[in-house]
Amino acid sequence: MIEAVKNAREASTDSIISHEGFLKTISTRDHIEWLAEKFGRTNVKVILYLRRIDQWVEASISQRSKGVEPYSDEMVRRAARNRLESYEKIEQNLEVWEEIFGSQSIVVRPFERKSFVGGDVISDFAHALDLPELSRLFEQKRKNFRTRNLSPNVESVRLWPQFLSYPVSKRTELEKKIVYLLSSQQLLERLGPPRASFLSFEARTSLVQRVSGMYGRLAEKYLGQEKFFVDEGPQEGDFPEFTPADEKRTFEIMYDFLVESFRAEGIDAKVLLSERMKSGISDTKPERPLAT
Repeated sequence: MIEAVKNAREASTDSIISHEGFLKTISTRDHIEWLAEKFGRTNVKVILYLRRIDQWVEASISQRSKGVEPYSDEMVRRAARNRLESYEKIEQNLEVWEEIFGSQSIVVRPFERKSFVGGDVISDFAHALDLPELSRLFEQKRKNFRTRNLSPNVESVRLWPQFLSYPVSKRTELEKKIVYLLSSQQLLERLGPPRASFLSFEARTSLVQRVSGMYGRLAEKYLGQEKFFVDEGPQEGDFPEFTPADEKRTFEIMYDFLVESFRAEGIDAKVLLSERMKSGISDTKPERPLAT
């Protein structure tokens, strides 16, 4: 991140620096003052996209479950606690940014499809900068964004440890191929829409309620309206409990998809998968759902 800022400063043209952890990395007053010295206090525009807290926690758990550590109840609790801690500092951080760069240089937008101008975040970003030509220039990036940011299927992510080693640095070339297949649009289409959540409805609701006051203040200050998000909170019944039958069905779809995909390349995946999977599967699938 710091290197990207230095490179942007040395470039002869205007630069866009985009990073999910920008506010966390450039977080102290000294960091922000350093940025102002590098670019000038009137030459910086900060656009913060804020995802609803429960959705942000869900995304964080999904990301960690794919590469950092296997899904577990403890990991879910830790992710929720850490994300909430960062979330509750947002207003405090924004105050420092405004003090240094001026309120006119700070834009806060909801990261929510229903709120995006133009229907996607790239068009919305171009609108926030008042540079509509950016939306056209980023057409290829838009395609990549749609491909890389597919809605996570919680049921399948819970089962990734059955196919893969952790952390990601330990994965073999075979496992990297498995990751690619498990992340594919084709598999998501077979699995269908997510039917479960990492967090319970009660936990999601509690998180949203913890920061609902902040949403109201941000909406009034930055959007000139009462509501920050169109969908203010989770709806009961949207994500029913993940049952053993759901787990068995999901595992079988994932297993069959991997076998078929490798077979198309002339590889006997049943043998290969049996070496990687904790369940010790070879030619037969488990009669019981796998434990998570």
